[in-house]
Amino acid sequence: MWEHNITRKQAADFLSISTRSVDRYIRKWKLSYKKSGNRVMLDKDELWNIRNEIEEINDVVHEWNTVVTKLPTTTEAKPTTNYDWLEKIIELLERKDNKLEEKSQMVLFLQKENMHLVEKLKNTIALPDYTEEKERLLFNKEKLENENEDIIKSLRKKEIENMAYLTILLFIVFVVIFITLT
Repeated sequence: MWEHNITRKQAADFLSISTRSVDRYIRKWKLSYKKSGNRVMLDKDELWNIRNEIEEINDVVHEWNTVVTKLPTTTEAKPTTNYDWLEKIIELLERKDNKLEEKSQMVLFLQKENMHLVEKLKNTIALPDYTEEKERLLFNKEKLENENEDIIKSLRKKEIENMAYLTILLFIVFVVIFITLT
C-alpha cells in the first residue's frame, strides 16, 4: 500500500521546502513515515498529494496577488465603475469555501471510519494476547491428552488385575468344588 522509500532531504527537495517543514508535516500527521535505522523514510504518493496542495495554494495566492494589483487606488481622481476585481475576489473566496467544504466532508468521513474501526478494534483480541492464549490452550490440551493416556493405561492395568483376581477366584472355587466332591 505505502512505500516509504524517500528520505527527508529528498522530500524537501521534491516539495521545494526545508527539511524542518517536512518535519512539521510529519508532526501534523500529514505525512506518515517509517524509520530505517536512523533515517526517516517517507511515502512518495503522500508527497505528491502535499505537492498538489502546495501548488493549489500557490495558484490561489498568485490569482489573489493579480487581483490585488488591479484594485483601484485611492489616489485615482475619478471613481471606477468596473467591479471585475470584486467579482474575481468573490470567485476566489467561493473556490476557497468549496475546497474547505470538500476537506470538511473528508474529515467527517474519516471520523466516521475511525469510529467504525475503533468499534471493530474493541471486539478483537490483540495478536500478542491471542498468541499467548493459543499457546496456553495448546499446552493445556497436551496436558489433558497425557492425563487421558495415563488414565487409559491405569484402567487397562486394573482390568488385567481384575481378570487375574477373577481367574484366581475361579480357580479357588473349582478347587473347593473338586475337594468337596471328592
